[in-house]
Amino acid sequence: MPQSQTIAEPISTLEAAARYHVTPNYITMLARKGAITARKLGRDWMIDESSLKSYLMTPHKRGPKPKLSNPRRAKSSDQNMSG
Repeated sequence: MPQSQTIAEPISTLEAAARYHVTPNYITMLARKGAITARKLGRDWMIDESSLKSYLMTPHKRGPKPKLSNPRRAKSSDQNMSG
């Protein structure tokens, strides 16, 4: 984040986590990735609450990617059962 950018509604990661029912580690990860507007002050992050709120309201895919079935593997197991 460029230094000239200011945080309109600064809150700590702990406060953000409590308000939005997520972990402080998740908030920190979003800040590091640049997904939300934040500024690091020493060891702590100050989060722009409006940026976090906007991010959390946006739908995101969750969970692991679905496994694709291997059609060759299914065929070979069917042949072994029939023989």
